[in-house]
Amino acid sequence: MHTFISRKKFLAASLLACLAPRGFAQPGYPNKPIRVVLPVAPGSTTDAAARLICQKISASLGQPVVIDNRPGASGVIGTSAGLRSAPDGYTLTIVTSTSTVAAVHLVKQMPYALSEMVPIASFFSLPSVFVVSKSFPATTFKQFLEMAKAKPGALSMAYSNATAVAAAASLKQVAGIDFVTVSYKAPQQAVTDVIGGQLPLMINDIGSVLPHIQSGALRALAITADKRTATLPDVPTMSELLPERLEFYGWTAFVAPAGTPQAIVTRLSGIINGLLQGEEVTSFLQKMGADPMVHSPTQLGDFIKSEEGRWGRAFKAAGVQPE
Repeated sequence: MHTFISRKKFLAASLLACLAPRGFAQPGYPNKPIRVVLPVAPGSTTDAAARLICQKISASLGQPVVIDNRPGASGVIGTSAGLRSAPDGYTLTIVTSTSTVAAVHLVKQMPYALSEMVPIASFFSLPSVFVVSKSFPATTFKQFLEMAKAKPGALSMAYSNATAVAAAASLKQVAGIDFVTVSYKAPQQAVTDVIGGQLPLMINDIGSVLPHIQSGALRALAITADKRTATLPDVPTMSELLPERLEFYGWTAFVAPAGTPQAIVTRLSGIINGLLQGEEVTSFLQKMGADPMVHSPTQLGDFIKSEEGRWGRAFKAAGVQPE
């Protein structure tokens, strides 16, 4: 039996298909591989964590989920590429605090706005650690504060990322102290110089300094996160020791291009948040010094807006100008 339709009806149906929005949800999603743009280099801890969770997402969806590493310009290049993709649920982007709430204040000609991101789910937070060389006289954060107050501007601190810039600026303001900040383009060079005693202080992400803390080459005095980390449970947060809260830490999250159908966002969010509460992913993240973050799309959107304001105020206090 054959079914016939008139030429007029056929043309009308074709026209409707052409006029459908780019983000129109296709039935049977997903019916092809999904690409996840990751704006960091292969082999990094973030890359390893992303590959693990994407394998789990693939198993849940029944389709390959492929990592597309696009490093460069502090994550801005990769994030821009991801957000310029079709909003059909087949290209997601893992953004970082650096490529979002920091970049909008540090990059003069940003190729995207935060409003172009559709929040899906948070991924993980990665605290930074305030460390000193093993020869540094202060063995506690309180002793460091006393030294800094006694000799304003006499101490030097190395940094190599946006989190450290924001944390250092806020530390000066909240604690009423002053010290010299020295910028490094290569994080490992900063670590090497502090271990060697060329500079006594440093704020760096936990993944970069944890092996040196464990070996005794560096001494951890405080972390910049909102709570203590399971990796260094005996190291206090700065907020525990300061008159005001001081919380600056790196974080990552899954987002999609503007116009992505809500049904797809909701489904992906549920899968990712479920995985982040599972033992395998949680254990992997904690071994690298990170903690899983669980947010609904709405909660993640509110979190990003709040972070943008906090980071902006910190950069303004530090006198940092977009470049």
